[in-house]
Amino acid sequence: MAQRMCAVLLKRFVNNMVKCVEKPNLPYDNIKRIIVGKLPDSVKTELEKSGVEILEIQSSPIIRSGLSCHADLQVIHLKDNYILLNENQNDLHKKLTEYGFNVELFRLKGEKYPFDCAVNAAFVGNNVICKFDILEEKLKQFIIINGYNVINVNQGYSKCSVCVVNDNSIITEDESIKNACVMQGIDVLLIRKGYVTLEGFDYGFIGGASFKINKDTLAFIGRIDNHPDFQLIKDFLNKKNINLISLGNTELTDIGSVIPINE
Repeated sequence: MAQRMCAVLLKRFVNNMVKCVEKPNLPYDNIKRIIVGKLPDSVKTELEKSGVEILEIQSSPIIRSGLSCHADLQVIHLKDNYILLNENQNDLHKKLTEYGFNVELFRLKGEKYPFDCAVNAAFVGNNVICKFDILEEKLKQFIIINGYNVINVNQGYSKCSVCVVNDNSIITEDESIKNACVMQGIDVLLIRKGYVTLEGFDYGFIGGASFKINKDTLAFIGRIDNHPDFQLIKDFLNKKNINLISLGNTELTDIGSVIPINE
């Protein structure tokens, strides 16, 4: 009983030391807690040594192999402590609730595209990049009620395809996303396709291989310096006063996004 009480008090103490990330994908201070799927061991160790708590997505039986652990297909952080979560993520649901998050559950309608993209939307400041008609109804209502500017695109894997740099800048390999965003005043760097690995597929996407660790630093899963457009990426980020770092020594890898929820 005493040990259990100590554990409860410790958890409360830790929670009091962190705050929720206010804007999706854009932590201000150093991240303290993330939701993610399968991380390379070296990256996981590096993050944990930096004091980041990792909440892992379970493999979903209704999402096809290679994508079944991708966080950006099963969870989306909407604001502050509000999260939409795939209903089969029982362990994660319990942990998030214990940490004070308001979690609403949804059900994926199928394993194949576009049914696996129900919450695969990229919030970028006051904009949301998405294929709106395929989104989960709860997500649609949140977007409408909160007055987000919808940038409607044909790419259902919108979050996978968008590396969020700041509240008005992105990096993408998708030319149609680039064109749609430029028309809405977003600063976009278009890079070449095919230099991000994804298990079971010919290639992955830059959005699934990158995340902000604070307002001034963009992290990549694997060696971003091996990308043929590395200098373009570096120059683009320098203009935004944003540093870049590579986590681990693997090839640049799409792991299905890293979702920062506490800082």
